[in-house]
Amino acid sequence: MRIKRLDERTIKRIAAGEVITSPAAVVKELVENSLDAESKKIVIELRRGGKELIKVMDDGTGMTREEVIISIERYTTSKIKSIEDLTRLGSYGFRGEALASIKEVSRMVIESSVDPFNPGTRIEIEEGEIKKILNVSRERGTTVYVFSLFYNLPVRKHNLRSDGYELKRAIDVIKNYAMVYNDISFRVITEKGTLINLIPDQERKRIESIMEDGRAKFLKEFNIDGNPISIRGYLMDPGNIKRRAILQKVFINRRPVYYRLINKAVYEGYGIYSGEMNPDFILFFSIAPEYLDVNIHPAKERVVFKDENYLYNFVSSSIKDAIKLRKTTFSVPHYTLQSSTVYIRDKEREAEQRVLFDFFEQVEKKEYRSGLVAPIKLWQLHNEYIFAQTDEGFIIIDQHAAHERVMYERILKNMDNPKKQGLLFPISITLSSEEIEVYMDVVDELEKMGFETRMVGIDAVAFDAVPEGAYIGEEDLKEIILELQKLGRIRWKRESIAAVVACRSAIKKGQSLTHEDMERLIDELFACNEPYFCPHGRPTIIKYTLEELDRMFGRK
Repeated sequence: MRIKRLDERTIKRIAAGEVITSPAAVVKELVENSLDAESKKIVIELRRGGKELIKVMDDGTGMTREEVIISIERYTTSKIKSIEDLTRLGSYGFRGEALASIKEVSRMVIESSVDPFNPGTRIEIEEGEIKKILNVSRERGTTVYVFSLFYNLPVRKHNLRSDGYELKRAIDVIKNYAMVYNDISFRVITEKGTLINLIPDQERKRIESIMEDGRAKFLKEFNIDGNPISIRGYLMDPGNIKRRAILQKVFINRRPVYYRLINKAVYEGYGIYSGEMNPDFILFFSIAPEYLDVNIHPAKERVVFKDENYLYNFVSSSIKDAIKLRKTTFSVPHYTLQSSTVYIRDKEREAEQRVLFDFFEQVEKKEYRSGLVAPIKLWQLHNEYIFAQTDEGFIIIDQHAAHERVMYERILKNMDNPKKQGLLFPISITLSSEEIEVYMDVVDELEKMGFETRMVGIDAVAFDAVPEGAYIGEEDLKEIILELQKLGRIRWKRESIAAVVACRSAIKKGQSLTHEDMERLIDELFACNEPYFCPHGRPTIIKYTLEELDRMFGRK
């Protein structure tokens, strides 16, 4: 086999494939161009999910004939002048970046005008080359037609999914920008007619239109000012989180991105670790460009913050505070990025903020607890759920999940000085050789959590004490070892071990509770830092208002 240089046409098609991977990618690039052109109205037409036709029409600034012709060439732009500008780029991109790639994998037509009283320009492109240049009469703005996507790349065309799937992906892209630019109208047309018609509106109303199922009314708005990061947006009320989320969106400097670290930090802020429950959230980040690298992905769908440890801690603590506080707009201390990417905190301001957070946290808990109607009426349903009347309706508490949260936080809080309850009669469990190995690996952590253990012979372990407040028996102790074995050593972190112990130590489904037991459990739950979820992500509390009940019974 001899090495040879690829021809220019093949090189261009390969390069185009890095950016243009689907109809949704074309829609993304063209809509971003329209936004950069200061458009106020964007109309997108899609045929066969964009495989046959993608048409994007805007009323932006338009292009002159010279600009239209040069816009389809590579490395042509009005956005940057030098390499330094790449780190400061505030726009989405430039027409040449997208159009040069799209023209290589489709048949394309561009119409544009800067002045409706003078002829505009129409160019027709095939095989990456301009075939015709014509005059056209049109309003100011630009329209791009993309026909027969990947007609000259049969393998890529064959790998496209169904029309419906590709349409959904394109719609998701459009909805992203519609959320960020609520002052711009977006219209989407398909073979079946107008699919989306969003007029300029308030941000929250735009989001409500996009979420569709009415869940948006449970979103809590918040705003956290900081430097170099500020966050604002919407968080699902903890009591209304479902197993399936509709929207989990992150925008950095108005650019929709996928940033796994941020998503993980949000879950930690909620106190959800396994993802069994998935909160809806929409987060708008404002970050100074010099702290970001936006050039790690060909389509700029991913970015990297220069100190990810700080980003993770900032997001998780911000979400935690935003959920707890009734006051949802506040500031955080100023941070400065040093050459070593270490942040220096203003200690005095940090202390002031902590006092403020602690104050509101206490207010929140007292108000929630005092919301229970006195004298407190509690009712246990099927020895599984606790019902409590509130001023606005009632709450349902899962007794196992609630006590699991209580035990989890108590165990972690007392790791340095564990609180134990001795057993009148030690409990012995017999283990296999593999299970004995697991026990030997975690015994130090277990003892820090309140267990007292000892080997009995070569295949049994005796437990003389367990964590304070634990409802635990022989089968539970055996299950702790088995679950840790399934979890695997790579996931043996203090929090994950504590979550397993808490689950097996908690009040069980089917366990009868006295009124005093229920009241104590509620007090302990509301004293937790994260009272809304168990460590595995299941909700502990579900709230119902009288208004919701009235709707269920047809009163409203």
